[in-house]
Amino acid sequence: MSYVTKKMVDYMIDRMVHLEKDLNEVYTNNGLDFRSNSGRRNAILSQAQEVFLAESLNLHGESALEDGRTGHPDICVVSQNRELECKMTSGSGGSWTLQTDYETLDRKGEVDFLYVLVNEEFSEFAVLFFDGLTKDDFHPPSSGSRGKSPMNKINAMDKCTVLMGRVEAKNDKLIDQYSDKIIEIMKKYSEKLSLIDKRISETTTPKKLEALVGGKEGFLNRSANKLEKIAGKIVYWRNAPLQFSIELEKRTDNA
Repeated sequence: MSYVTKKMVDYMIDRMVHLEKDLNEVYTNNGLDFRSNSGRRNAILSQAQEVFLAESLNLHGESALEDGRTGHPDICVVSQNRELECKMTSGSGGSWTLQTDYETLDRKGEVDFLYVLVNEEFSEFAVLFFDGLTKDDFHPPSSGSRGKSPMNKINAMDKCTVLMGRVEAKNDKLIDQYSDKIIEIMKKYSEKLSLIDKRISETTTPKKLEALVGGKEGFLNRSANKLEKIAGKIVYWRNAPLQFSIELEKRTDNA
């Protein structure tokens, strides 16, 4: 169970939104665009994320210390005897890469993580708490990644508590969509087949009857092929490695 709660996250996000708004105004007043480079903006706000979350933990019954120095944990949650790393990232085209420093995690063995995912306007968020991640929950870093490792979501999502936003397995969503498609197609096929059978039963001309029977056979073959393709997609997604989609949640203005 996550010791970071929705109330703690609401406090942190509210403080960060107000700070981001102030910084954006300062940049704009000086002819600069604060939001044009989301990576730079997130780096500027990363300290605020740590400070405001530590404040929130202390306000809501935990004991936490924030230390932003290199080599030190972002937050020490003394009351839980845990180290908590804070990360902020912006997505591109619905893609979210959750990363960490592989060498640091390898050295520490196990660390909790709080990822804040945010849109360009800093108005929609997802907040994910991960309990006790190890290096096995991340892919080894690739050459040129400067030691940054992307999360292996298939492993890590079992340790995730969603505090804001929504996470769902893409596989399950697609299986449901294809299953609904089969039901929809079967209904239409049943209706069309009834019409064909009705025309056959009412036809007495041999040539026309032969054409209708042949047409029915072709319709059944085409229908079977179409359903088989969709069923194949269901089988594929049932056996495919899990893929996850993350949806952001619009912040309710508490100002």
